[in-house]
Amino acid sequence: MDPVAEKGESEGTSSGTAETARFTVRRFMSRAELKLLKKNGLTYDPELGGICATTCNFSPSSEGEARLKTGANSAEVMVDLIVTDIKRGPEGKTRCGLPEYILQGNLTKENILRYCPVNPKMRTRKRR
Repeated sequence: MDPVAEKGESEGTSSGTAETARFTVRRFMSRAELKLLKKNGLTYDPELGGICATTCNFSPSSEGEARLKTGANSAEVMVDLIVTDIKRGPEGKTRCGLPEYILQGNLTKENILRYCPVNPKMRTRKRR
């Protein structure tokens, strides 16, 4: 009976770790905006509606693809953010149907999980 009791205890600890799971999102931004985030953070302005981010499952192959599918103004860098403790507004959809999360709180450099540049090749040109 000891192995059964031990199995029950291990299941109890695994469910405890599920409660402390962190919620991460991905935001596309310019290098200047990333520098601002790392230095001063991004402040939440209720008049602008919030800070937009999308799911971490989307990894674009180029800046153009990221801008087209998410509607981001700049997509030089993709930043994964931990937003477990930040209030989220209504969930929407991006242009290609990905979930879009509206963050209603300030972001600091402690929220950064990782960041990396998006491949600048194959940029889409603006049509005249």
